[in-house]
Amino acid sequence: MKLPLWRLLAGSAILAALVTILLLLAPVYLADFQLQRYLRQTMTEAGAISLTEPALRQKLATRARELSLPVDGNQIAISHPGGKTRVEMRYAVRKDFGLYQVDLHFHSGTGQ
Repeated sequence: MKLPLWRLLAGSAILAALVTILLLLAPVYLADFQLQRYLRQTMTEAGAISLTEPALRQKLATRARELSLPVDGNQIAISHPGGKTRVEMRYAVRKDFGLYQVDLHFHSGTGQ
């Protein structure tokens, strides 16, 4: 059975659109991964324990800006349950595809 040309073209167009969206969103997910890795690395360093909360917030927000992620100090929560330091970041990245906008929500956190 031969596939009609219009179905082949429609399927190819849909596949191309999905690949394009994937390629446009991949840098945001990669930047989030790098920020999460930086957060874990920062929290395992010996000097991180001695950082004040504002200094730690500033350090993480600066790294997020370097990665082009919209994270500011207000979105970084630092707590000390049981004498351990816990850091959580919640933020959203909006991607605009012309006719469609999508908000990607991220939650990164670690405890020491």
